[in-house]
Amino acid sequence: MRRKIAIVLGMLFVASLWLTACSPASPANSLPEGNSDPEKPAEASEPASKENSASGEGRTGYCVVETMADLRAMTVTEKDLAVSLLGYHEPGDGGQGIFFWNDAKNGPDDGGTLIKCQNEKGRFTRLCEEQERNVRWFGARGDGKTDDSDAIQAAIDSLGAHGGTVSIPTGKYLVSKTIIVGNGNAADKWSDKQGIVLAGKGSGQGAPSSAASTSIMASAAMDQVIAVNGLISGVSIRGMQINANMKAENGVFLHAFCGLTMEDVRITWFKQKGLYILGGNEPTGNYNIFNRFDRVYVSSPSHGAECLYMDGNYELSNDTWLSTFTQCAFDTEDGVGSAAAHFKFVDSISFYSCRFTASPDSTGIVFDALDNNDFPCGIGFYACSVSSTEVLEDNDHRIRKQFFYGFSTANGEKIPEHDRLIGITDTGTAFHLEEVQSGTGDPGQPGSTDRPPVSTLPGKRGVVDLFNSGEWVHYNLAQDKAAVGVHINCNGSLVGGKAYLPSYDNSVGTVHIKVYKWDTDYDKSVSGKVLSSYDFVNFDENQWLNFKLSKALDAGDYLLVFTAETEEGDFGCGVWTQSRGSGIETFYNGSKANFGLTVSLEII
Repeated sequence: MRRKIAIVLGMLFVASLWLTACSPASPANSLPEGNSDPEKPAEASEPASKENSASGEGRTGYCVVETMADLRAMTVTEKDLAVSLLGYHEPGDGGQGIFFWNDAKNGPDDGGTLIKCQNEKGRFTRLCEEQERNVRWFGARGDGKTDDSDAIQAAIDSLGAHGGTVSIPTGKYLVSKTIIVGNGNAADKWSDKQGIVLAGKGSGQGAPSSAASTSIMASAAMDQVIAVNGLISGVSIRGMQINANMKAENGVFLHAFCGLTMEDVRITWFKQKGLYILGGNEPTGNYNIFNRFDRVYVSSPSHGAECLYMDGNYELSNDTWLSTFTQCAFDTEDGVGSAAAHFKFVDSISFYSCRFTASPDSTGIVFDALDNNDFPCGIGFYACSVSSTEVLEDNDHRIRKQFFYGFSTANGEKIPEHDRLIGITDTGTAFHLEEVQSGTGDPGQPGSTDRPPVSTLPGKRGVVDLFNSGEWVHYNLAQDKAAVGVHINCNGSLVGGKAYLPSYDNSVGTVHIKVYKWDTDYDKSVSGKVLSSYDFVNFDENQWLNFKLSKALDAGDYLLVFTAETEEGDFGCGVWTQSRGSGIETFYNGSKANFGLTVSLEII
């Protein structure tokens, strides 16, 4: 096909050197009949008769027009006609091309490749590869002054069901409305077109100026500059800056997609979200999978903005997973209350040599389990820089482990404090890896060691809160003859702590703490020996009370059981609770519970 185009273009170029331009709204001027030598001047041949020119029977004609308006103004009388278009708005503006007349062709004028003129029947068809488009063919100027929304959208819409490449040459393209890629509903309707590629000439990253880049800039209020609407596959966005210009809420919105690639893209100056990734709706299976992002830079100084936001649809199991980011950067600049990245219903995402930078009043990465129990999970960060981290959890929703390998510390990054954010720094310092131990089994058996089994809980050290923020609720253990247990894995010596306890206005009663070695489950553990203990007797209620266990215990897996008793006729005493702290298990009368005790343990 390319060879055919080259041959035809060569012939037409030679012909166009001596042909006169076609006259709009009149029969096209064709080559004189009988002139078989394109190098011979036209006037040397016998001119065609007006009768033959009007009928066009058995004739092939060539002509030149300056603009797309001239092409549309033509009335064609030739049976076969080729037209050299010099430009869309004016010659040489990038809209030029070769068109062939097809009197059997119909269909709507798409603005750049299929053109209707004054004839009721027949269309001009651009000579081009079936799956190639250029926004200049459809009238885009890229001059930073003209609204190019319709031209860019027309180029995308002109593609067939199998998609193709829409080239966006160097320039600044203003858009007053969202550019739509795909028309699926992210539910039960697939997009009519797949494999759509938006190809610019570069994002300008690392260049001294953006003179050679492609920029798409919002010129009016809109939800997002570019929206990819699935179900859709094979989309690619590359080589451009997407500037929300503080007019668009979001930069790029991606919804229910797979096999997408984004390369050499800058997304800037958005109000809410820069790269906004969301899983699809019902039915299950509308998730985001097998996607790749390379050299994507996202930044905005807007307060409360999120550079990278990734979520799914937890209720329908449509998550975002099995995707890769390489050499990407997410920066909140001077924004307050912002986040470089926010992960929710996300699974098995890998980041290589990426940067998450936030100001002191913002957060590098937010891991958000609220409404997404056990997610996010399995995110790997390899040689990445993360300025800070935050974990959002409650009684019923907790994150799973995320992994950092070569966590950068060169620029004052804060090592994650949450026990499920585990890894090793670029200097070789491990964090929250204490529970990873080798060797299990019975001592003396082949292939076994005398080390204890690996705990199901992360190791804890320092002052460890058994509670988190939440509503205060009391449990009258004495009156209910109840017991509350806490399973914790101590990565150091358990020596004591402090507790906040109720005695219902009279400071009468005793709260007991008994510590057992954890052995498989609650019932088996409490059937063992009490290793250490402490009693709060007639204590001052509703204030923090320090305690030291009767015996400091070495590092290990333990169950602490709280019970209470009081005098006959007294109302009772017990414990206060809030939401559960991370990395522990709580039991009420032997059954797992979601609350946490208002108790802090000291593990040294």
